[in-house]
Order: sequence, then structure tokens, then C-alpha cells
Amino acid sequence: MADRPRQKGHLSKRKLNAAATLGLTLRFLTAGVQYADFCLLTSSGKSGPSRYLRFGVLCLLKALRSLPQAVVEMPSEAYLRELGDRMSEHGEVMRGACFTTDGSLHESEKDEAATSNFFEQESHPDYNGWKMLYSKKGLYVFCFDGTISWYLINAPGSWHDAYMFDRCQIEFVSRLPQGIWMLGDTAFPIIPGKVERARKAGESLPANHQRREFQLNLEQFSSRMRLSAEWGVKDLKRTWAFFQKKLTTDDVKFNLMMWESSIRLFNVRARCMNVGQIHSVFVRDTQEPTNE
Repeated sequence: MADRPRQKGHLSKRKLNAAATLGLTLRFLTAGVQYADFCLLTSSGKSGPSRYLRFGVLCLLKALRSLPQAVVEMPSEAYLRELGDRMSEHGEVMRGACFTTDGSLHESEKDEAATSNFFEQESHPDYNGWKMLYSKKGLYVFCFDGTISWYLINAPGSWHDAYMFDRCQIEFVSRLPQGIWMLGDTAFPIIPGKVERARKAGESLPANHQRREFQLNLEQFSSRMRLSAEWGVKDLKRTWAFFQKKLTTDDVKFNLMMWESSIRLFNVRARCMNVGQIHSVFVRDTQEPTNE
């Protein structure tokens, strides 16, 4: 860092170079920063990010968007075929299963600008009546190799996972190759051959014999091995300290840059380091298919 001339009555000001800015950005993402460490760099406002941090996140995101290991997309059909066949090693009922999906809740600061509204809590789009807090929601599709293949972020906190899944069904599920399917939880609909899950309480078995047998086998398998996309959501939220703080309400653009950067770094971590619970359970110690 290069020192600037000291001004009378002020602390010596410093200008961060590119390396220092990147270091600050990565520290904020992975370890978080205490206010005591950050106060000399913050902009006005209790939650406003530093201009150095904002610039660092912008540069990092641009770099990640051009990095092949950070890409967020559906893998090639050949890769999915090979992965789907290998999933049968965990149980024949899992043949063709390549994805699992789940939503996540991210608490946000209370919208102070809306407090003048008497019905502000009930009418505010980010007020989550179930959790009694302000929040944003994300929906993620995890490939069983541990990467994120699709996501929807910054959705209003009051939205149910199934409402967000409508968009996933159009943009992702409809593009799944024949025989490749996704495992969901009871919040999502069953779409035979595309989205499968265990039955809800009181839900009847399918009338079709083959579907009934498949459903029973899937539920039997799920009872032996806890299958949940929560593994991936927990990895994402616990790895990046950004998710352990309340999201700011006055800087949506910054939140989105941090959120997308974390998702892309999650994929880099999974592809380059082979780290993650989903990867550990379903892929580690086996020969991985080549995604061409």
C-alpha cells in the first residue's frame, strides 16, 4: 500500500493497490471482518461497503464469469449420462439422478424506510411471516458432483420454495435429457421422470404399478441414506461469511455481486479442490466422468 501525504487533523490516508483490494475482498467473503478492522475503509452509512471492497468484488466477479471452473450451467449430456449411471452404485433406484434442489433463507436488515407504514410488516415483500424476520431467499440446483448448476437469488422472503421452483421448471427442468432427473423434497412437485421425491404425509401411492414400485424403492433408499440438498446449502452458507451477516437493504446491487461471487467461488472450490459434502458422499473415491 502506498502512503498518501498526511493532512492536518486527519489520520494518514492509504491507497490500496490491486493485490490489497483483492485480499480485502476474499477476506470479507471467507472470514468476515469486524467493524474495528473495517471502520477506516467504510463509506457513510452503517452498512455501506467500502469503495475498495466494492471495486474488489466487481473485479472478482468479472474474473469469475470468464473462468471455466466457475461456470454455473447444466453439464453436457454425455457427462450427465455417465454420472447418472454411476449413481446406480448407491442404489438402482438412483440411476439417472444427477441433481438435487433446495431453497435457503438469508436474513436481511429491517427496511427502516418502510417503518412509517402501519402495516409495513405484513405488506413488505421481504417480511417472512413464518420466520418473523426480513429475509431474501435463494433456490439452488446442486449437481451430485458437488457443483451448482442453476440458481435463483434475491427472491422476496415471503416466497415459498415451490413458487421459485416454477421458474426453475421452465429454465432448467424442461431442458433435462430423457432419463436424467432431479431429487427434491416435499416442497416441490413430482414430475415423473424429471423431479422425484418422497411422499408428503397422507399422500397416496401412484396408481401405476411401475411408478408405485419406484416410489416405494426411492423412499426405502432415502430412509437408509439421508439425501438432502441441505448439504450443499450448508456448505455454501458456512464457507462464505457473507451469508452469516444480515444482507443490507440499502445496497441490493452489492448484495447480488457478493451472492453471485460466492456461488461461483463455490463451484471453483468443488471442481478444483473436490471439497463439499455432496461430492464426498456421491463422487469421492470413484472415478469421475469428464465434463466435455
